[in-house]
Amino acid sequence: MCIRDRYQRRVREHLLLLMVIALFRVGVLVCSSLVCTMAALPLANHWFKTEELPHLGTPYKVFRTREFHETAENDGDAANYYLLQGTTADMLVDAGMNFLSLADHLRIAGLLDGTKPLFAIGTHEHFDHATGLKSFENIPNTQIMLGAADADPVANGDIHRTYATEVRTYSLSPDQYWDASPYQDAAFEAALRNFSVQARIDRRLVHGDVLDVGEASFEVLELPGHTPGSIGLYDHHWKLLFTGDAAYAGELIDRCMDSNKTAYRETMLYLKTIELEAALPGHYEVLNQTGLASVCDCYLGGQVECALNVSSY
Repeated sequence: MCIRDRYQRRVREHLLLLMVIALFRVGVLVCSSLVCTMAALPLANHWFKTEELPHLGTPYKVFRTREFHETAENDGDAANYYLLQGTTADMLVDAGMNFLSLADHLRIAGLLDGTKPLFAIGTHEHFDHATGLKSFENIPNTQIMLGAADADPVANGDIHRTYATEVRTYSLSPDQYWDASPYQDAAFEAALRNFSVQARIDRRLVHGDVLDVGEASFEVLELPGHTPGSIGLYDHHWKLLFTGDAAYAGELIDRCMDSNKTAYRETMLYLKTIELEAALPGHYEVLNQTGLASVCDCYLGGQVECALNVSSY
């Protein structure tokens, strides 16, 4: 996800942030009412919430993790990160914002032990999906992967295409975007001011690539539109599809700096042709075939607010 309809407000906040940082650097203490009166955030007891997704009908287990302290104003709200446990390899699909390590969380939870190869995959370049890939750089037998057309912005730390610039504006009023902090307020604000998205990329995925986890294989599907390199992962046998931000039951974003509405429409038409039991989206809840088709039809009908009247799995 990149930005929603709060764009003009965020532009003003971003300009204010640049002014505050400039004044801070020359040693001038500036105290605006926006900055000085913001509420202190409580320290979070738990940053991640992980649960197994039941009733998928697959021989492999799938666990969904969320960073559950974001508010609805946060453009990473309700982002999903999935860990699939296969017999010969595990597969991570998206990795969050990396304020705390998702890799450490999954290891402590006993879900990731490093004994099998791990495919750590970002479905696209944006901060709420790709930042946490960095936390897997030191996990043994891990390959970090991204769609070929989105790989360079993450590998090179492009703060614009990854929308790290958006997160930096959150430092002006963190309590507007989170209801708790991963660490002490001053440290959190500093992390926001300096936020970036950068990780090692071991493999650049293209349409038709196959990732084998043992009892299943996932084909890479190129799903451009939201970003040029957005990808999905499809298990043809068990009819399970990870969609990333190409489709979910919520406000679809087709106005990022490198979005392409024509490509997005083609992606939606393509998604409607896929036979599936469950679609695991980048945000919000699991969808069945009817739900995914409803989201696609909503967008093809000229709308982006596609959260209503959608069947969940």
